[in-house]
Amino acid sequence: MIAPSRRSEHLLTLTLVSAAGVALLAAGTTWVASEQERTAERVAHSNEVLTHVSSTRTWVAEIQNAYRGFALTGSEHFLRSPGDPVEGLHAEVATLKELTADNPEQQSRLRDLDAALQPFVATGQQIVAARRSDGLEAAQAIIGGETRSSQVTRLGEVLDALDGDERRLLASRGDAHRTRLYGFWWVLALLVAAVATTLHILYGLARRGQAEQKTFLESEQRFHILARSVVDYAIFLLDREGHVVSWSAGAEKITGYSAKAILGRHFSVFYPSEDVESGKPARELKTAAAQGRVEEEGWRLRADGTRYCSNVVITALRDEAGELTGFGKVTRDLTERKVAEKRLLDEVEERRTIEGRLRELNDNLERLVSERTAELTAANVRITSARQETQALTLRLIAAQEDERRRLSRELHDGIGGALTLIRLQLASALRSDVKRAERIEECVRTLDGAVKQLRSVARNLRPAVLDDLGLADALQALLEQQAEAAGWTSEFKCDGIPSRLSTDVETMCYRICQEALSNAARHARARNIDVALQRDGGQVELVIADDGNGFDYASLQTPAAKQKHFGLVSMKERATLAGGTFDVRTVPGRGTRIRVCFPLPA
Repeated sequence: MIAPSRRSEHLLTLTLVSAAGVALLAAGTTWVASEQERTAERVAHSNEVLTHVSSTRTWVAEIQNAYRGFALTGSEHFLRSPGDPVEGLHAEVATLKELTADNPEQQSRLRDLDAALQPFVATGQQIVAARRSDGLEAAQAIIGGETRSSQVTRLGEVLDALDGDERRLLASRGDAHRTRLYGFWWVLALLVAAVATTLHILYGLARRGQAEQKTFLESEQRFHILARSVVDYAIFLLDREGHVVSWSAGAEKITGYSAKAILGRHFSVFYPSEDVESGKPARELKTAAAQGRVEEEGWRLRADGTRYCSNVVITALRDEAGELTGFGKVTRDLTERKVAEKRLLDEVEERRTIEGRLRELNDNLERLVSERTAELTAANVRITSARQETQALTLRLIAAQEDERRRLSRELHDGIGGALTLIRLQLASALRSDVKRAERIEECVRTLDGAVKQLRSVARNLRPAVLDDLGLADALQALLEQQAEAAGWTSEFKCDGIPSRLSTDVETMCYRICQEALSNAARHARARNIDVALQRDGGQVELVIADDGNGFDYASLQTPAAKQKHFGLVSMKERATLAGGTFDVRTVPGRGTRIRVCFPLPA
């Protein structure tokens, strides 16, 4: 038998141990709640980072498709999608930087991402500029180049690294959280066992005296206060058969059962019918009795029949002799967390589905671009061949035209011109011998003089003999002097470093271009001074015709309709191009006109 003083000491010690256990349980419960919340925040944070990484991939794919679509079709529609994809991409990267501000490794990855994005976006702008200025082939050359491919590959590698790092971080956080929870539940089970043991000892001691009974009742009261105070967990006790013998405010909040409605009922009422039929409640009690505790996550029923997801720990309670006295059950409602996790997983899965579809569309677009490129290449080859054939035919036609003009010029000059000259000489002789018919003969002579002059002018325009006899420089000088005398110009001709004879094609083209330019100046320019220069410029011959006349708006004459009305400029440019030369016009309204033509000299 224990002495009253020792008994009081034991009771006091047990009471203090019980109070400490209760305090530790409350502290542990609070810690678990905060730990669960912190872990949920971390999981949500990691999932948010993964979501933004996925969004970044989507923006990259959208930008890539926009540039490809514009390169293929030339349609500005691809560049005017709702929202600026480049701004959206930079916004996603900025969000990722904010979310991973406390992670140096991820910040380093994001710096790599920034470094990869800059050339990626710049090359995209080059594709747009190339498509607008140079056409599909130039844009396709950039898209299919190694630089563009390496940029896209680099972006994929950086995004994969970001995704992989965040997933590893998420996994490590989950493992650490589970380890802490397992430790806590073990400690909690030990605390519950310790409290149960303490209550059992107190109960045993209470039979020995009123003091022991009072201490036991106080300890029990503290436990019920704890159960009523903790509302985030359903903490209650079961007897050995599984009937509810205690209830708490947290249990009533989670399950919807009041103490009056649940006390004495079997705890299987919390399980769905399929679990009851399979014997799951009895198995859990049996497992807890054999192993000391059992923990699981599963669906449970509330009083109104609705289901909720919960984490359940059932701990076997034993007395000092090791006899099973009942079970302690702790339940936490995980419904909101599960719903949030499922929502995030669904969003991630949806993002992955969208990415898959975008990749499929991108592959189809690349295939269409390749097919179209092949078609355009073949068409370009055909057009180039036709252009070369047309150019050769045009040169032959011009040569034939010049030969015909040369023949007609010779015939007019040597045949008809000679005959008319002879008639004039005979009339002049008759005039001197027969004074009576002087007036009539003088009129005939004047008529013949005009006909000879007009005939020589026609012959010179058809094919100037001086071009064939003396060369290009003398022919141009004679042409300038003739036109200047007729139009009243002040003129100057310069010739420097030019071989005495050039190829027939170059001489003919230079003469005809100069003839057309002087003719246009006489009709439209109202010039006072006009200069012609024929000179050598490196490996080419340069012909320059400049006047100080009215000038004109050259850009306005480049439309198809204008070219039909102003064929002189078109013919000059076409002649220069056919002979392998270049043609350039510099003119400003009111400030004169300068025409420059260049032909390569033979090596």
